[in-house]
Amino acid sequence: MKANVTGFSISDTAASGGSLATDGTGTQFLNSTRLMANNLFQVRDNALLGYLDGSHDHFQDYFIYGGYRVDF
Repeated sequence: MKANVTGFSISDTAASGGSLATDGTGTQFLNSTRLMANNLFQVRDNALLGYLDGSHDHFQDYFIYGGYRVDF
């Protein structure tokens, strides 16, 4: 099992070259957890199940993902 917490901050940007000014985000965080298993159903298989929480002031993203692979 693996868990990550990533923090970042984007500062204000000034209008320039036709682009609009944008406000900064302040400090935001991404949280993710991943569970990996080998030889779960048969020899040389790999299973993966994960979750990502990307909640921020301006948007909310939640992802659940998975995968399964067998090496022959």
